[in-house]
Amino acid sequence: MIHAHLTSWALALILLIIGFVVANKGNEKATKIIQMILRVTYLLIIGTGIYLFVNAPLNALYYVKGIAGLLAVSAFEILLIRKVKGKPVGAILLLLVIAFGAAIYLGFYLPMGSKLF
Repeated sequence: MIHAHLTSWALALILLIIGFVVANKGNEKATKIIQMILRVTYLLIIGTGIYLFVNAPLNALYYVKGIAGLLAVSAFEILLIRKVKGKPVGAILLLLVIAFGAAIYLGFYLPMGSKLF
């Protein structure tokens, strides 16, 4: 299940980058399609994350990782919406980098993850 979770995160990150490029070109229909695919990916991320959280050993850092992951998913959604509407995205991008970095670090640091760190 960890691989499905990581694959979902990677797919969401790739789709976010593609969404940014398409939004810069002004193609609204393609941007909407990418947003819908991203929302399905968010469901996969949250679903696999809940499964992993329930099966994780008791450790307070898993709660921190869950909160960081939910913040990252929220920032993904808000970031692309603000980009499409032409609003500034700097603060949300900073939130995304911090939350995504914390979730990735904790995911590899904690016992259920791969020992990358």
